[in-house]
Amino acid sequence: MPILRGRVILHHTADTVVVQDQVPPHRLTTEELNGLFFSDQDEKAIYFAAAQIYAQGDQSYFAQLIEIYGFDDGSSIATKAEVTSAPQAEFYEAELTVIGGTSRFAGISGLGQLKGWSNGYNARHDIEITYSK
Repeated sequence: MPILRGRVILHHTADTVVVQDQVPPHRLTTEELNGLFFSDQDEKAIYFAAAQIYAQGDQSYFAQLIEIYGFDDGSSIATKAEVTSAPQAEFYEAELTVIGGTSRFAGISGLGQLKGWSNGYNARHDIEITYSK
């Protein structure tokens, strides 16, 4: 099975709503992430993702991202990432599921892992996806 491995360098903007009258306070954040992907196989792609993050104090945490990788030849891969435990400091991990692809990635399916770092504005994601067609 082929493996796609590489790094995304990105910037994100966020909008957060905090519900203070809940105990503990609830926080809902939506994010838009834009960047570039560089694979270990020397492929490049434009990266776009939308994320939704829900936190209930320190007790409950859930984040979901829908990611699109658009390659130079017009091919694309779409993935869904889920984080179910709160990040440790600025680092986080997520499981990836491939949800679709176009052109040379048409019919793709697979699973992967995302390991990330963020300072709240800029971020880095290291990804590895094992896929089949």
